[in-house]
Amino acid sequence: MHILLALAGAIITILILVRSLGDAGISIDSFNPFAWYRKHQWLKKYHSKPLFNIEEPQRVAALLIVAVAKADGLISIEEKKHILNMFEKDFDYDEKAAAGLFTSSAFFLKDEVEITPYLSQILSLSANSFSDNQVAFTIECMKKIAALSAENSSSKNDIIHAFRQYFETLNSRK
Repeated sequence: MHILLALAGAIITILILVRSLGDAGISIDSFNPFAWYRKHQWLKKYHSKPLFNIEEPQRVAALLIVAVAKADGLISIEEKKHILNMFEKDFDYDEKAAAGLFTSSAFFLKDEVEITPYLSQILSLSANSFSDNQVAFTIECMKKIAALSAENSSSKNDIIHAFRQYFETLNSRK
């Protein structure tokens, strides 16, 4: 009986200490390496730009098409109509889904002036999912959008060239 009382006293003492540590701001979870790793990964994803967390090649292609249109500043009405038409016909989306894809792509790019330096980070999660046909199709679509503007700026060509160069480098490593 005296062993059970000692064991119960030890358990109660440990529980009181854990609660006191919690009141002091020290969590027992901070000593768990698995919880720490999950928290670290979540914080890393939370503090990164959402632009770098896109995994689907189709969404990355749409993002880059909108980025080419936005490279000179604002997207013209003609460019927007052409992009929406492209999303509906070539990407096989309905009108509502195409508008949503355009809106989300424009939202991801709202704070970005120049995306060429970040292109490798944008493509890092989705590059292995791109097929050769998808790469060629994305380049073709970006060229179509770049050709719509009266003056074809160097920033639009830089995005297209950086995209092509990224996949040429990636394919040469394979």
